[in-house]
Amino acid sequence: MPYTGQPLKRFEDPQLVTGKGSFVDDIQLPEMLHAAVLRSPHAHARLRAINVAAARNMAGVVAVLTGADIAGVLGDVPTRAMVGGWEVDAVQPVEQPVLARDKVCYVGQPVAIVVAQNRYLARDAVALIRVDYEPLPPVLDPLAALQTEATPIHAALGSNVGCGWRMREVTWPRPLLRLIGSSSSATMCNASPRPLSRRVG
Repeated sequence: MPYTGQPLKRFEDPQLVTGKGSFVDDIQLPEMLHAAVLRSPHAHARLRAINVAAARNMAGVVAVLTGADIAGVLGDVPTRAMVGGWEVDAVQPVEQPVLARDKVCYVGQPVAIVVAQNRYLARDAVALIRVDYEPLPPVLDPLAALQTEATPIHAALGSNVGCGWRMREVTWPRPLLRLIGSSSSATMCNASPRPLSRRVG
């Protein structure tokens, strides 16, 4: 049966249209706590200092954590291995810290986390945290990032190339093949700047 132009019955609709939907924001548990994250406004910057004293002293705040607080307790987040028909030329995976240490490498990187009795207290406490950033040159152009003279975001690895790979025979949809001017298949080559995508495949 073709689906074009046909009404489709969705399983979730009765709950949603009658106001009985349940979302994470609706969950209330005894003694539940809320967390808010302070994120970096800079694409690349050194962390000179993080002052969390005012946030920790705020009534209703249970904990304020920085990268220094969780060092040796929570490990870094590893990059997933690539799966499928890929031929990897070189890979230098970068583990991402749960909370930034020493410097931040992208806008939005978590710098500190506040745990409080409710979401409003957590957000207010985040606003009290003071971070002394030393902005560093960002690498905004992916092609420029691949050049040998580009500033490496992860200096220990020496470059901004996280992985080079080739994909073996790929069967493309016929409309796409017409666009790229190929008859039946194509070989895809790529290079990934750090941090590597955590999507599989």
